[in-house]
Amino acid sequence: MSGYTLARADGSFQITLPYPSRGTGRAAELIGSVRTTLGGRQVVQRVAVKRTWTLSWTRLPEAVFAPIEAFWLGAVHGPGPFLFAEPDTPAVLVNITAMPDTVDLLGFHNAGLTLVEV
Repeated sequence: MSGYTLARADGSFQITLPYPSRGTGRAAELIGSVRTTLGGRQVVQRVAVKRTWTLSWTRLPEAVFAPIEAFWLGAVHGPGPFLFAEPDTPAVLVNITAMPDTVDLLGFHNAGLTLVEV
């Protein structure tokens, strides 16, 4: 197992995600503005950094895929936000924004999960 976890925001239900076989993508978006003072000087004001994670898997069996899909669908755990934790880092609140999935002829899922920090 990879140490990546996904849980309900209240922590009452948690799953450990399988190791991402196609890797993990990370991105950070700076949220802020650039202001001009009365003297004409520009000041960059950084308010926050919103992070995005993309996890990708190949050949997930249905038993492993189903709990991940349950978070995406919101049917069991509600619409979110959820707690997401990487190994050795504190959990952050995220929304699941995308979950592309294809099924091969043997019934294995090739899936991805995109999580955006709230």
